[in-house]
Amino acid sequence: MSDPIADASPSGLPSHRRALVGTLYGKLATILFGLFLLLGLLYTAWIIRTSQFYLQEVNQKLNLNLARHLAAERILLDDGRINKAAAEETFRTLMAINRSIEIYLLDPGGRILAFSAAPGAVKRDHVSLEPVKALLAGGPAPIYGDDPRSETRTKVFSATALTRTRGGQPVAPDAPLDGYLYVILVGEEYTSALGLVGQSRTLRASAWGVGMLIGLGLVAALLIVHWLTKRLTLLAREMEAFRASGFSEAPA
Repeated sequence: MSDPIADASPSGLPSHRRALVGTLYGKLATILFGLFLLLGLLYTAWIIRTSQFYLQEVNQKLNLNLARHLAAERILLDDGRINKAAAEETFRTLMAINRSIEIYLLDPGGRILAFSAAPGAVKRDHVSLEPVKALLAGGPAPIYGDDPRSETRTKVFSATALTRTRGGQPVAPDAPLDGYLYVILVGEEYTSALGLVGQSRTLRASAWGVGMLIGLGLVAALLIVHWLTKRLTLLAREMEAFRASGFSEAPA
């Protein structure tokens, strides 16, 4: 049977003890690498997601009064009936100016009366009025309303109440409600553009910067682990020398 002392390396530490220390360092290094990699991926995903939400919030704040301005230029409802000529003209104008916007004409209960989408694109026949009322009451952005092109999705929007005409004439502010002009600000084309946020040059540069910081942090952590395991190596060496002396010489 071989003596552990004889199996010791020139440094004085038996090979199996050195393997143990090396394995410990390897495991710690692997765990740290995986942890830092996971943190980097989570941070990148969080940045992309929050950037999309931020863009939607800014979009809603900038276009908060869009529906009101559009309604002021066209008489869309007259005595609760759709003014189809005005609605179609407004829809065509909007489609030509900004195809990322989708507009809908609602009755007082939220039922969709007219829209700017292609036939079959609209999946709902009505939208919830709670977000609309919250927006008109001055609620903080972003406020998400039902997307008529999806049965479950919600998007930022602009809306205004249509109470301005009776027989083409202005009415009192407390007159019965004719309906709402409901404008989705994040149409399908805009949604596709938001999906490209992850390809933004600015975000890529930020991701590289964060990656470099994480890499430096990982290197620093590995150096600390190496320093700690080095001290463990010295301790193991001294304990082995103490055992070899028959426990007669105390470790230095």
